[in-house]
Amino acid sequence: MARKILKISVIVIATLFILALIIPFAFKGKITEAVKKEASSNLNASMDFKKVSLSLIRHFPNFTLNLKNLTIVGKDEFKDDTLANIPSLQVVVNIASVIRGSNYEIKKIIIDDPRLLFKVLANGKANWDIVKKTEEKPQAQPSQPSNFRMTLHKLAINHAYVVYEDATLNTKVEVKDLNHTLSGDFTADFTRLKTKTEIAALTLDYGGIRYLSRTKVVLNAPLDADLKNMKFTFTDVTLGLNDLLLGATGWFSMPANGYGMDIKFNAKQNEFKAFLSLIPAVYSKDFSSIETKGSLAFDGYAKGVYNDKSIPAFGLHLNVANAMFKYPSLPAAVTNINIDAKVDNPTGVPDATAIDVPKMHLEMAGNPVDIVLSVRTPVSDPQIAGKIKGAFNLANIAKIYPLEKGTTMSGMVKADVSLNGRLSSIEKEKYDEFKANGNITASNIVYKMPDLPQTIQLPAAQLLFSPAYIELAAFSLKAGKSDLSAKGKLQNYLAYFLKKNGVLTGALTTSSSLINTADFIVASTTSAKSDTASTLSVVEVPANIDFTMNSSFGKIIYDKYEMTNVAGIVRIKDRELLLDGLKLNMLDGQITMNGKYNTVNAKKPLVDFAFDISQVDVKKAFKTFNTVQKLVPIAEKTSGRISTKMVFKTALDEHMNPVLSTLNGNGTLTSPLLQIENVSTLNKIAEVLKMDKFRKLSLEKVNLSYEFTDGKVYVKPFDVKTGNIKTNLSGWTAFDKTIGYTMNLDIPRSEFGGKANGVLNNLISDANKKVGSNIKAGETIPVALIIGGTITNPTIKTGLKSVMASAVEDLKNQAKEELQKKKEEVVAKVKTEVNNLISDADARAAKLIDEAQKQADNITKTAQAAADKVKAEAAKQADQLVAEGNKKGAIAGFAAKKAADKVKKEADVKAGKLVDEAHKQSQSVIDKAKAEADKLKQDARAKVNK
Repeated sequence: MARKILKISVIVIATLFILALIIPFAFKGKITEAVKKEASSNLNASMDFKKVSLSLIRHFPNFTLNLKNLTIVGKDEFKDDTLANIPSLQVVVNIASVIRGSNYEIKKIIIDDPRLLFKVLANGKANWDIVKKTEEKPQAQPSQPSNFRMTLHKLAINHAYVVYEDATLNTKVEVKDLNHTLSGDFTADFTRLKTKTEIAALTLDYGGIRYLSRTKVVLNAPLDADLKNMKFTFTDVTLGLNDLLLGATGWFSMPANGYGMDIKFNAKQNEFKAFLSLIPAVYSKDFSSIETKGSLAFDGYAKGVYNDKSIPAFGLHLNVANAMFKYPSLPAAVTNINIDAKVDNPTGVPDATAIDVPKMHLEMAGNPVDIVLSVRTPVSDPQIAGKIKGAFNLANIAKIYPLEKGTTMSGMVKADVSLNGRLSSIEKEKYDEFKANGNITASNIVYKMPDLPQTIQLPAAQLLFSPAYIELAAFSLKAGKSDLSAKGKLQNYLAYFLKKNGVLTGALTTSSSLINTADFIVASTTSAKSDTASTLSVVEVPANIDFTMNSSFGKIIYDKYEMTNVAGIVRIKDRELLLDGLKLNMLDGQITMNGKYNTVNAKKPLVDFAFDISQVDVKKAFKTFNTVQKLVPIAEKTSGRISTKMVFKTALDEHMNPVLSTLNGNGTLTSPLLQIENVSTLNKIAEVLKMDKFRKLSLEKVNLSYEFTDGKVYVKPFDVKTGNIKTNLSGWTAFDKTIGYTMNLDIPRSEFGGKANGVLNNLISDANKKVGSNIKAGETIPVALIIGGTITNPTIKTGLKSVMASAVEDLKNQAKEELQKKKEEVVAKVKTEVNNLISDADARAAKLIDEAQKQADNITKTAQAAADKVKAEAAKQADQLVAEGNKKGAIAGFAAKKAADKVKKEADVKAGKLVDEAHKQSQSVIDKAKAEADKLKQDARAKVNK
C-alpha cells in the first residue's frame, strides 16, 4: 500500500512538474499579445520589448512574466525622448486570472535598473501623458466592458536613474540609484500601504539655483490608503536628507481637479549639524569629524489644492541659534551662526507669499557677515527690502575649510549693499522712490588651484549699486601673461532679476594687451590630440538682454588661432550675438567681420556673416580653419596671399561646425600670385598633355567670383595667366570632394615639344576627323579640358577648343540650370521662413493686445465695482442722515436731506472719477500693448528686409 501511494505521489509530482514547464509556453503568446495589443490601442507612444520569458516554477503556482529591454518612446514633440528604458521587468501573475482572462491579478512587479525621463514642455505638455483620451458616445445598446483589468499587491524598483525636467517651473531633478518598495492589498477599497524609498544622490535645480546636490535621501511612508477616493493618510512619515531627519503627518489626495493635501512637517532633531549636512561642500569633506554646536528648529506646512489654477497654502520656518562648526585639523571656525527665516503663504494666492529673513549672521574666522531680507507681493509688484554687509578675508578660508591640496587664495572682499522699494517704481523710472545703494569691492585677490595653468590675480574690482544701474567702476585681472580691464554699467537689473520679462540693458568697455585662453582653461583629462572643434557645444545667447561691449585687445590666442589688434563692437540682443565692424589681424593679414549668430532655436543655431579678408596666407588659413579644409581642399597645396570679400549664411551643428548642406553665400577673391603644386588634378593634366610645367602652376593676377549653395562651391569663369599660357577656368567643387570644371588654354606652339608634340598631333588629327576639315597648328593652340571625377581621382577629357566648345557649352548650361534650380529652392525656403517670422510676430502681437484687453477689462471691472461700492456707501450714509434728521423735526429733516443730497453728489463725482481714471488707465494699457505689438511687427519686417 505504501509503495502504491509513493508511486501515485511520484506520478502526480512529475505531472505537475511537466505542466509547470508546458503551461507557460501555452500562455506565453496570449499574455504577450494582450500586453502589446492593449499598449498599442491605449498608449500615444511606442512600446516594445525584445524578449519575453514565462515561468511557472519560480513563483509556483503563479506565472512569472519576464520582459527584457522594455522601452517606451514618445511621439510628436517627444519623438526623440525615451520615457522609459527598462532592462528587466518581472511580473508575477495569478495563474487562475490568466486562465479566466477577465481580471489579471498581479502579485508582484519587480523593475531592475530602469532609466526614466519625465519631461514637461514650456506649453505644459508632459511626456508621461501617453494614455489615449477616449470620447464617450451615446450608444443604442450598453457597451461591453473591457476584458483587461489589473490588481496589484507589490511593486519594487531597484537601482533606478530618474530625470525630471519641467520648463514651466524652470526645474530639473536628477535621481541616481533609487530603490523603492511598495506593498499592500490594492484590491481593497481601504488598505495599509508600506512604502520605502532610498536615493543615493538627489540633485534639485529650481529657477537657476541648485538647492540640493547629490543629497542622500531615505523615505519611510506607511500610508492608510482610501483607494476608492485616492486619499492617503499618514501619521509617521520620516524623510532623511543626508543627516537631517524630518517627520510628517497629514493626508494627500488625488481628486479629479488636481492634488489635495494637508501636511505638516518638522525636523526630528534639534542639532545644527543635521542642517549643516545639506551644504554639499561641507558634507563631502570629513563630515563625521566636524565639531558643531547650536540648535535647530525647522517646520512647515502645505494645505489646499494644487492644480493649474491654484496652489496650496504653505509655510516654512527655519531657526538656527548660537551655532558653529570647525574642522578638528584646522585652526579657525565659523562661529555665531544665527538664522531666522520664514516663508509664509496662508491663502494659496501666489502674490500673498511673504518672505522674511530678519536675521542671518555668521563670523568666518572673525569676519562678520549679516544678511536681512523681506519680500512682499512677489508676483504683481515685488516689494523688496534687503541688506548684505560683510567682509571676507579669503586667506581665512583655508583656516576654516579643508581646501584641495595645491589650492591657495588670499585677498579681501567687502560687501555693503541695501535695497528697499517696489519694482513698479523702477519700471516707471521713479528712482527716488526706490532705495538701492552700496558697493562690493575686491582687492588683492590671488587664487591658485592645481587644475588652473596660471595663478589668477584680481588687484582691484568694484561694483557700485544704484536704483537705476549697477556700475562696474573698476576691474583688472591677470593670469600668467594675460590681462583684462573692464568698466561699464547694467541698467534695469532689478526688473530683470525680480521679473523674468524684464530686459537687462547695459554697456561694457574691455581692453587687454594679451588674452591667452590657455591661461584660464582648467586642465582636461581628454586626449590632447582631440580636435578642439569636436569638444565645442552650442553656446546659447540669453534672452531679455540688450548688451553692448566695445572691446580692444592687443592679442588673443585661442588654441591654434592667434589674433592681434582686435577691436570692434559686440552686441547681445534677442538671443542674437551681433558683430559690428569687428577688426583683427590674423594669418598675416587683416579681417573685418559683420553679422550675427542666432540661437532663437538652440538646437539649430544660425550664422549670417560678412567677411572682408585682406592679404591672408593661404596655407596658414588651411591649417587653422576646418571650414577651409572642407570648402577649398586645394589650399593645402597652394602658397601665396589672398584677399576675399564674402557673405554667407549657414546652420551650425551641435559642435558649432557649419552644416555644409545649408551653406549659402558668395564672394570675390583676388591674389597677385598663387603657386599650386602637386595637386592630383594638375598632375593628371600634366600627364595628359605631356607638359610637366602643369605640375606646378604660378597663377598671376587672380580675380574671380564664387558662390556656394547646396553643398557646392561654384567658381564663375575667370581669366588667369601662368607663364605664356592664358587660361579661362570655371566650374564647381562639391563638399563630397566631387568636381566639375572646364578649362580653356591658349598654349603657344613653342610650348609643345618632345612627347607633347604627339599629344598635339593627336588633338589635330582627332579634330579633323570630327569636323571633316584640314586644321593645322598655328602660333597658338586652343586646348579645352573637361575635368570631372573627384579631387583625389580626377578625370580629364581633352580636345581643341573649337571641337570641345559644344561639349563645354552643354556642361556650362547644365551647371547654370542646376545652380538656378538651387537658387529657386533657396528663395522659396527663405520666403517660407520670412512668412513664418511675420506670422509669428503677428501672433505674438495679437496675443499682446488680447492680454492687454483682458487687463483693461479687469481694470474697468474693478473700478466699476469700486464706484458702485462708493455710491452704495454714500446712499447708506445719506439714508442714515435723513433718518436722524427726521427724528429731530421737519427743519432738521430738510437740512439732513440737503446734506444727504450733497453726500450722494460727491459720491457720484468720486465714482465718476474712478471710472474715468480706469478708462484712461485701460486705454493706456491697450495703447502700450499696441505700440509693443507694432514694434514686434516692425522688428520682424526689419529682420526680413535685412
